[in-house]
Amino acid sequence: MPTVREIMTPNFRTVERNLSVSEVAGIFEAEKIGGAPLVDGDGNIVGLVSKSDIVHFEFVGGIPSRPESRRLRAPGFSRSTPRVRSRTRRERCSKSTCTG
Repeated sequence: MPTVREIMTPNFRTVERNLSVSEVAGIFEAEKIGGAPLVDGDGNIVGLVSKSDIVHFEFVGGIPSRPESRRLRAPGFSRSTPRVRSRTRRERCSKSTCTG
């Protein structure tokens, strides 16, 4: 089984966090990409933006909500609330039903 390192994209496009939503959408379209890391003025990754984020913002309105586990954290960030463990598939499923 290959490792993530073997299949990753080593040279990737980043976008600066001060760009407008339409500018980022234009970059995604021109470069045929579906998302990119968001960087600050020093080049530090501060987030991630995707086509689905843009679609949600434009058509639904507002910023898409993210489960706590999917949020990108800056180095040294300390979580203020304890992590809640997801139920395993076995815990979610009974003999007759399965909830995902």
